[in-house]
This record gives sequence, structure tokens and C-alpha cells, in this order.
Amino acid sequence: MDEMNNNQVPQQPEQQPQQPQQPIYQQPIMVASAQSNGMAIGSLICGILAIVLCWASYLVFPVILAAVGVVLGVVGRQKAVKSGAPSGMATAGMAISIVGLALCTIIWVACAVCVSSVSNDLDELNNLLNELNNY
Repeated sequence: MDEMNNNQVPQQPEQQPQQPQQPIYQQPIMVASAQSNGMAIGSLICGILAIVLCWASYLVFPVILAAVGVVLGVVGRQKAVKSGAPSGMATAGMAISIVGLALCTIIWVACAVCVSSVSNDLDELNNLLNELNNY
């Protein structure tokens, strides 16, 4: 029925000429760096601990923590700006450390004024008691 001659070549469907395609441009994908700024994290931790511990005004430790937090925040911010990374965490750590340092200083001054006032009052009370004993 369907006999093919050996001379005949099977016909392929005609292909339409392809139009030239315009190149596809993709925007570069920005990947956030997985590295974190350790100094910024250290600054945040020092600042938070300084604020929490500053209520124990007899300790020098919160003041030292706040000072270290400020230094780490400044250095971490410079490092972030240099590398083009976000510097928000370092700035926040620096700000929290400055608040902690100010709070510790205010509490120390208030305690010193309070102790001085109590000391003066005790001296006056002692003088009054001595006068009463002399009568």
C-alpha cells in the first residue's frame, strides 16, 4: 500500500526562519554577606550589660563595659564603612554604650552627693549629741 521508493527521501516539515532574538539582560543579584561585624555585636553586648549593671553603682565594671562598648562601636563602624557593609549595628552599639556610660556617671554622681549629704548630716547629729551630753 504505502510503498516507498529508494529514490525518495522522506520530507521534513518546513521550518520557518527564526527571527534574531534580543539578548536578555539580567540585573546582578545582590547577596547579603554572611559575615557579621563582631565588633558591632561586642559593642551591643557591652552597652546592654553596662545599662543593666549600672544600677549596682558600687561596681566599676559597668563603666569599663560601657567604655569598651564605645571603642568597639567606633572601630566596628569604621570597619563596616570601609568594607561597604551596613553599619547600623555598630552605630546602635556605640549609642547604647554611650547611654550606659552616661547613666553610670549620673548614678555615681547621685550616690556621691547622697553619701556626702548623709555624712554631713551625721556630723551635725554627732555635734548635737555632744552638746546634749555636756549639759
